[in-house]
Amino acid sequence: MITNALNSSRKTLAAWVWEELAEIEFSSLYAPFGGDCRVPQFFKRKGYQTFVSDILQSHYWRGVSLVQNNENILTPNHYQAIVEQNGSFNDFSAWQDHYFTREEVQHLGLWWNNIENHPDFQNTPELKGMAYNAVYLTIAYWLNFNQSYLQAKPMNPDEVIKHYVQQLNSWVVDNQLPNMAYFIDAYQLADQLPADVIWINPPGMNGFRDTNLKTELTECWTRRVPQINLSGVITDSGTPKLGQSYQDSGSYLEALSQFLDLCQGSRIWVLQHGEHLGVELDAFEAMVESKRQIWKRASLSIPYPYADDTLVSKETLLIAVNE
Repeated sequence: MITNALNSSRKTLAAWVWEELAEIEFSSLYAPFGGDCRVPQFFKRKGYQTFVSDILQSHYWRGVSLVQNNENILTPNHYQAIVEQNGSFNDFSAWQDHYFTREEVQHLGLWWNNIENHPDFQNTPELKGMAYNAVYLTIAYWLNFNQSYLQAKPMNPDEVIKHYVQQLNSWVVDNQLPNMAYFIDAYQLADQLPADVIWINPPGMNGFRDTNLKTELTECWTRRVPQINLSGVITDSGTPKLGQSYQDSGSYLEALSQFLDLCQGSRIWVLQHGEHLGVELDAFEAMVESKRQIWKRASLSIPYPYADDTLVSKETLLIAVNE
């Protein structure tokens, strides 16, 4: 199995959140900023009804495959449909010699067209999410190799995506509950989905403007565009929203405050704070406590891979319970 330190860090985070909630009884969890879905996926596997939403299409399809999907797996026929050679595609030629090799760019175009034109993927969102997620994981695998320079890989493209198809199939679990993924602005859904626990790992002050290259390219691939202004995916409603870019912490905290006002239907708030937010913990905590008493605080140092080094990020959980 192809693994890396980032995956291990995400698993550590999910297990930590679960352990910190061990003293509280609950049956459902909602992750409004789903991201890579590792935390909601973990809770689903533990038997909780799980909901996830995101405004990025690539994150939404991850949620469909890892959270909403209870039973659909990619069969050998589905794999063949993804990799079938049926033409040459230049959809992502702008990436050639920058992020990927010529062969990799050709496969990215081929896979997108094969998935979009196969009836099984179009008629069953969970299968489409699985196919998309296999491509996302392949993109991440290639980018890990291509950080310094474009180079040969131990496996050819079809072998890599086959590996991830098999890995994703092994992750499918039926928790006997209706779980859902939503492609929507969390501000439009939070007050309509009062799960017992709302897990809030918010975008930082930079919003989506300075997101990592893997997220940017997977979102571009999903939308079939060579580049995208991710800061533009948040619609301007005239009031601050998480995901927008802010120059001052006051505006950012106002956006978080307005979001928490929508979350009053959830009995348990779990908020994650880290240095990536760009807001001091004291200010973040004071804003949360102005809404609801904090029942528990917990901290954990999590290692994250960075280039050829490892950075240690101090993460803090704030758990606020409405008794």
